[in-house]
Amino acid sequence: MILFRFLKSVPLTVFFLIAFMCCPIFSARAQVQQVAIIPFGINSEQDLSYLREGISHMLSSRLAWKEKVVVIPEKTILDKIKQTPGLSGPPLVTSIFEHTDANYIVSGSITEFAGTFSLDTAVHTDRSETPMQTFFDQATTPDEIIGKISTIAAQINKSVFNRTTTLIDGKAQTSAKEDLTRANPEKLIPQAMEDAPPTEKPFWQFWKKEKPPAYPDETFSAVEADTSRDIDLEMDDLEEEEEEIKKPFWKFW
Repeated sequence: MILFRFLKSVPLTVFFLIAFMCCPIFSARAQVQQVAIIPFGINSEQDLSYLREGISHMLSSRLAWKEKVVVIPEKTILDKIKQTPGLSGPPLVTSIFEHTDANYIVSGSITEFAGTFSLDTAVHTDRSETPMQTFFDQATTPDEIIGKISTIAAQINKSVFNRTTTLIDGKAQTSAKEDLTRANPEKLIPQAMEDAPPTEKPFWQFWKKEKPPAYPDETFSAVEADTSRDIDLEMDDLEEEEEEIKKPFWKFW
């Protein structure tokens, strides 16, 4: 009877043991999010097609997060787009969701207007036409576009994946300092005084008293400076004589 119960309980024990060991694996896999990046549309008279691939690479490198966020390879997305020619906008987003395991889809466009380049980026989480979040930035030259995309990627990391990057931290700290300066400009005065280099007087001029000019733009000539110094010395001698006269005779020491 005891042996029967033991043999009966072994398979059940093994089952629970295997299930317990597999739970962390399934949980870890469930937490990994997949992101698909659709190549950006470009609306410009200039040939900016070379930026399209650079934008995709920048977003892929910035959004990838070990064991948490995986970016679907660009080739996979391009192949899916080729299979459905003519699609763009929300229909293309829906098609990518249907043919991939993406949890998020990032799409966007670059539009040139009056010498300024507008960067519009959207993050989709379902097949609806309304994106989950949108992000916007501007660039004054084509060379600035990739850097702006890096900033947008940092904003996506923070807003969507609750991930703070160095770029966001640095930008926040800079903004905080600028706001503090605007709100309290008087706080700059002590700092400026501390940063100002000290004015040192030559050791051999220890007796010379510095007097400012009578007027802001007035300067002393060498003769005037010597005359002023002689007057100061004579005044010092008169003060010493007056002290001698006022002192009682019995305080000769």
